[in-house]
This record gives sequence, C-alpha cells and structure tokens, in this order.
Amino acid sequence: MLNTHLQLLASIPPHENLPPGANQVLTLFFEPGSLRLHLPEPSANALVEAAKTAPLVVIRGRTDGSSATPAEIRIASGRAKAAFDFLVAAGVQPDRIRSTYQANGDHAADNSTPEGRSRNRRVEIEIYHSLPTNWTPPNGSSSTPN
Repeated sequence: MLNTHLQLLASIPPHENLPPGANQVLTLFFEPGSLRLHLPEPSANALVEAAKTAPLVVIRGRTDGSSATPAEIRIASGRAKAAFDFLVAAGVQPDRIRSTYQANGDHAADNSTPEGRSRNRRVEIEIYHSLPTNWTPPNGSSSTPN
C-alpha cells in the first residue's frame, strides 16, 4: 500500500545539517487536480520516522486555486487527508496529527505562471519535535490589537 503513495518528494533536501530534535517543514507537490501523494521510498521513510517521534505533526493542504470553489475545497482537503492517511497507515499516531487546508491564496510562488502554480499545489507537513509555545513580549504588553 505504501508504494502507491511513494514518488514525488525529491524536493525534500537532506536534513543531516539540522540539530537533533529540530522542527522541520516538508513540502509535497501534486499534479493539477490530483489527490495522489507520491514520495520516493527514502524520503517517505525519513518523513515517517521523523513523524513517529514528534509529539505534533501539522498538515496543511493547498491548491493553486484563485477562489474557494467547492472543487478547490475538495482538492485542498483531499490533499491534506492523503498526507494524514499516509502517515497513519505508516504507524504515526493519529492523535498527534493536526490537519487543515486552504483552497485558495497563501501561494508560495507566483500563481500566474505554470511553474508558480506547480509550487502552489502542495501539502506542507510540519514536524514539531519541540512543541510551539505561547510568546509574551518582553515588555509585558499585550500582543492582541486594541
């Protein structure tokens, strides 16, 4: 079953320079309209091992859409679900995974070019080995707007 999900993540750079326990953000790219997650086996194994040891994994599904149409919502949520299902099938505890999606906007590249759109059709997987914490400004002032 894992082989059906493996093959695209050549974009994940090697992480041997990261300090042990460093948080990571991995980006998986998709073909237009596709929900199929493809990862080469070495990258898939590295992703799974990192996710298994992390207390929190956040998945964010994205499209190259320009509006939140029902089709774009289905694609963005389906991409996030594909990543979630892959991680759970590989042994990551589902209660440590949070999943969200955004059907339009939040583009990583210029959406007016084919190259940019290909970079916007993505899922970002954030691996938190150190959990995020609340931040209080040093002067003690509130960070909420008035």
